[in-house]
Amino acid sequence: NNNNNSNNSGDAVEQMRLVDKLKQRLEAMEMREHRLNKDVVVALNAANDEEAELQRRLVRFHEELPRFRSELRREMKQAMLRFVRAQIRQQQHVIDRWHQCALNSFM
Repeated sequence: NNNNNSNNSGDAVEQMRLVDKLKQRLEAMEMREHRLNKDVVVALNAANDEEAELQRRLVRFHEELPRFRSELRREMKQAMLRFVRAQIRQQQHVIDRWHQCALNSFM
């Protein structure tokens, strides 16, 4: 009977050790979960910040779009005018040569 009691107390000690080990594992897992949750929060905040920045840039782009369009139209008109003036100068040069030839033929 005495031997049986000491055996039972040995089992109880072993059970307590097992419970302690399980508690430690549980605490470690909870700490890991806590760290992961913090990492997730940090990542979500960063993603939200990035999304907010992209939204601001998009709004700014839409606000500046009319100015870009008008600048582009102005540049296109100027380019077209330069082209037309160059064509006119070229035609004027041809006309002047014909005129010179005509004058020379009457001399």
